[in-house]
Amino acid sequence: MHSDALKNRADQYRIVLLPSSSPAHTMAYVKKLAAWVVLKC
Repeated sequence: MHSDALKNRADQYRIVLLPSSSPAHTMAYVKKLAAWVVLKC
């Protein structure tokens, strides 16, 4: 695949950093929820 074609394909996606959904992850639930809500957009 040509590099321009790869760039066009990559532009269709975005990277969303999400916190772990594990209860062992010590981030407050409210902060986790705020990050996960991004997926609904």
